[in-house]
Amino acid sequence: ASPASFRAEARKLFPNICLLKGQSFFITRKKHRVRWLDSAADHRQIAAVNRHHPTRPHPVGHLLLPTAAIGGMSLVLAAGLDLLGVLTQVNVGIARIVSRGGAETFPKHLPAWCLWLAAGIFSFALAAAILGTLGAFRRVFLWFSAVIVLAAWAPVLSLAAHAPEIAGPWIATVWSGVCALVYSIRQRMPANENFTISP
Repeated sequence: ASPASFRAEARKLFPNICLLKGQSFFITRKKHRVRWLDSAADHRQIAAVNRHHPTRPHPVGHLLLPTAAIGGMSLVLAAGLDLLGVLTQVNVGIARIVSRGGAETFPKHLPAWCLWLAAGIFSFALAAAILGTLGAFRRVFLWFSAVIVLAAWAPVLSLAAHAPEIAGPWIATVWSGVCALVYSIRQRMPANENFTISP
């Protein structure tokens, strides 16, 4: 194999410390240092570091199946909390925040199917967007933006004399974003693998 291909393969296997036998030096990427190996003791030292701190590449992640699983689990969580009466208590608390009179001051209510449709759309769309986006900062920004947009529904609905019953969609969206972020951290996502910088 050529030195370039060996270097690329070594960086995949050892992202922190790479021992390049063909050129007899090692690279510490965290400190950005390059030092020549002058003695057998140096080789033994690097071998000991690699043995005590093994670096295993993360498995390759997928997009469709995790998106379906994360969105489904988020809806199941919201439905379970609704059956336990937790969402009702949260909705009452939200109504007290946006209106002094509480939930009794809102004569209109959104249909239940509309709220659950919004919860499903946000859960699946947010999971797909996070898993298909490059970079941790962008993924966190997407999650934070979706949570803020849903939270902004409460004052808008209250101005339209509708009860701000956003607990179900909001909880499903928050959980969907958390699960998608954790999955993207522990897997090598296709968006990262396909990202290349042209010279």
